Amino acid sequence: MLTAEQYEALTADAACAPLLRAVRAAEAAGEDPEQLLTAAVTRRSLDGARSIGQVLYHRVTQDVPAYSDLHDAASSYVERTPELADPELSEYARAIAEAMDQRVQVLGDRAAEAPPAWAEPLGLVPDGPAERTQ
Repeated sequence: MLTAEQYEALTADAACAPLLRAVRAAEAAGEDPEQLLTAAVTRRSLDGARSIGQVLYHRVTQDVPAYSDLHDAASSYVERTPELADPELSEYARAIAEAMDQRVQVLGDRAAEAPPAWAEPLGLVPDGPAERTQ
């Protein structure tokens, strides 16, 4: 397991959030998050790692078969929101996920209509939905 110093370093690491998202995506795909993290932490020593979060993220994504497919399989917040034991809380979580999906759509539409300066090197947004997906 992680030492107190390693845990402190991990929680302060910018790579902690992507690690947690990867573990959540793996859990949504049926993986056991505790088993996945235990395997990632105990595989090899973390001594000398510049970013424990990056190391664990790499190990977690290596351990999950077809990890890249997880992102495609759960493309919306609604799809990534689990049913909760409390029906009222579950309904609230779903409403938030729906609002987040709507916000993603609005922001995407805005960016397509008036691309930000950083997106200029990417070129024009394709017209057709198939081309946009690609």
